[in-house]
Amino acid sequence: MSKSNPENVRIGLALGGGAARGWSHIGIIHALDELGLRPDVITGCSIGAIVGAAQADSNLQGLEDWMRSLRRRDVAAFFDIGWG
Repeated sequence: MSKSNPENVRIGLALGGGAARGWSHIGIIHALDELGLRPDVITGCSIGAIVGAAQADSNLQGLEDWMRSLRRRDVAAFFDIGWG
């Protein structure tokens, strides 16, 4: 087994679903960026796919800004709640 050369290491990032987890992915990507690590491949499901797409499009900050602008009423409007 040969030793890996750090210059040739590739990083893949798999992002999961669920809104709370999905939003936390933004923080993880920021932390990786601060370490100088940019994933070569990003995949995800549900909200993870949206966060991954925003990162791949270099628009993660735009998604984060939009998410932070949401009020409780805005979030509640995403749900299909029937009171009848």
